[in-house]
Amino acid sequence: MGTAVLYHGPGAEASAMEAAQVGRLLAPPFGADGLKVDEVREAVALLGTTPVGDEIGVVVIGPVDLANEFAADVLLKTLEDHDETYVLPVLWAHDLGNVSHTIQSRCLDQWSPGNSSTNHDIQEKARTILFAVREGDHAQMISTVQECKGQEYEILSVLAGCLVGLTDRQALKLWASVRKVLCYRNPRPLDIISALLVDNDDNS
Repeated sequence: MGTAVLYHGPGAEASAMEAAQVGRLLAPPFGADGLKVDEVREAVALLGTTPVGDEIGVVVIGPVDLANEFAADVLLKTLEDHDETYVLPVLWAHDLGNVSHTIQSRCLDQWSPGNSSTNHDIQEKARTILFAVREGDHAQMISTVQECKGQEYEILSVLAGCLVGLTDRQALKLWASVRKVLCYRNPRPLDIISALLVDNDDNS
């Protein structure tokens, strides 16, 4: 496995830019409007350089889940042979599920739930939803979600952050379900409710 890092989730872009601070960013990030072949080739050329000075060079590429097929192929070939001694590729994606498995296999993937909301009301509602899900109180969960109209993405981001590090079977199922919905740009209340109404039978 390579040492290129692939951040994914609602906080992926911010995490990639933060990670770039380990060295010197060699160019503005590539691929903001969907990664194209020309952009990948330019990024690949930078990955093959030796930066001046002692700092490692960093190239940020993403969102790689929106890369076209040809761009993904060019990127894959580079990741297969690249030596990260001098220049580190930092990749990011909205949704890991839309990144090719071969690119994933060449990277260390890192979930980035982000910190999109410091709103106390949002955090309190997220805790209420999580408690209701864990207790099987679907009526409370649904009514709280419906109170969050217009704040669905923030609620999901907080939920994802709350679930980080939980290891029991129920939490892992809930984590996977919430993460799928986070790839939507504008999730509806029904999307969130469906994500939270997962089968939490520990014997399954």
